[in-house]
Amino acid sequence: MRYYHGEAGLSAYLSKFPEARRFRMPPARWEYPYQNKPKGYDETIIGFVDQWFLSDTYINESNRAWVERLNIAMAPRVFNPDNHFSKPLSAGRLQKIAEIFAKHGARLDTSKRMSMSQVREAVKAAKASSNPEAQPLGRVGMITRNSLIIGPKGYGP
Repeated sequence: MRYYHGEAGLSAYLSKFPEARRFRMPPARWEYPYQNKPKGYDETIIGFVDQWFLSDTYINESNRAWVERLNIAMAPRVFNPDNHFSKPLSAGRLQKIAEIFAKHGARLDTSKRMSMSQVREAVKAAKASSNPEAQPLGRVGMITRNSLIIGPKGYGP
């Protein structure tokens, strides 16, 4: 609305349809409107990352299972269990998650956008490598002088 009618047009629209205030429209016309995340969303997903570091059982559960936990925590808001963890995280959320990595003695590359699914794979890689010489290999594994670690599996001598 703002794109075509300016601030005055947007204000007129919002006064006529106040329920539209809870939606945000990105500046690019080809993107879709979205709802803000509910209160407590960041804390919940950050808690998930912390749990993944602490438990081998939790880290191996499916994305669907984790989104269902998220839906319970964020009720009545519901996220799609089939694809929610495949959507990119905001830079702010990713930075908060990187702090959890640091708390557990690992490093998360925040230079590129990541999804929660990719974060979970990065946790697996960090847990698989207890070697202080290990460096991240993209967002999928760790590499040392003699081996490659992807997820829970190691390759090399």
